[in-house]
Amino acid sequence: MYSTGRSAYKQILPGILLGALVILGMTFLSGVTRVMDELARYRWIFFGWALLLSLANSFLRFLKRQYYLNLSGIRPLSWSKSLQLFLASFPLAATPIRIGECYKGLWLNRIAGVPLNRSIPIYTVDHLSDGLSVLVLSLFGALAYPLLWPLFAVIFLLFILAILSLKAGSDTKSPLGLRQNLQFFEVFLPDVQKSVTEYPTLFNTGALVTSFIIGLTSWFADGMALYFILLGFGFTASWNLVGISFLVFSFSLLMGFISNLPGGMGVVELAMAALLTVLLGRNPEQVVVVTVLFRFATFWAGFGIGLLVWVISGKYLGIHGKEGRVIEG
Repeated sequence: MYSTGRSAYKQILPGILLGALVILGMTFLSGVTRVMDELARYRWIFFGWALLLSLANSFLRFLKRQYYLNLSGIRPLSWSKSLQLFLASFPLAATPIRIGECYKGLWLNRIAGVPLNRSIPIYTVDHLSDGLSVLVLSLFGALAYPLLWPLFAVIFLLFILAILSLKAGSDTKSPLGLRQNLQFFEVFLPDVQKSVTEYPTLFNTGALVTSFIIGLTSWFADGMALYFILLGFGFTASWNLVGISFLVFSFSLLMGFISNLPGGMGVVELAMAALLTVLLGRNPEQVVVVTVLFRFATFWAGFGIGLLVWVISGKYLGIHGKEGRVIEG
């Protein structure tokens, strides 16, 4: 690892600019006047429900983070400090995953004295759990389009086999015998094996099941947020619309995850707009409004709260000093 001269604010800048440019580009291509007309006729009570569901998602993810910290044996943090760290991590969603993990590790080290090599694996496991939850939700969403179900089922199966293979360790004679055939998994998430070695308790069956249930419930709330945003445009409530909402939501997040762009910014918006256009057949300006409202409810609102924490607690977290410069590598 090595220190870089880029501050925390500069680290999030590329992703934010990319996401903003994509949204502006979509708006201008669809017609600013038509987009404003769609906003004017939108039923905002449903956006309020979407915000509440996004808040529920954040609260459950915070509980899951607390659960991981407790299992890892790290000395207990007060709820106020833990919440402060959690809220401060929101803007890091606009950075590559490993950069964000390093920042979280630096802050946890500053507040609780936890060495970086022990804290970063915790956040890696957290991301792994989130990925599994989104994959399961994509299976549920694919029920609206059964032809897509086998594709998501295969991806989900490979994901589960990879986790079990890593848990089994490097012994090629393990009952699973899968590790040598799933090397791509460790290339894609190079810190996963380190997480298994450093914190085997996080991979116990009980811990995996508990974190999976919490994670699935939290991301379910975000999927329902998209459903309520669609209802605001007068869509008829139906199980098919629920399935489409989860399919669009989960697929867009997965595309952003594998894009290798900072936080998947821009990719999530484009994937969501494209899927909504194909699956719902609505006009471009309406699709743009749905995408913008969803991203505001589930990303930009939290991003703003996180930046406020940076401004208020920047000195305490070390953001304004040398410790605000991320460790990469």
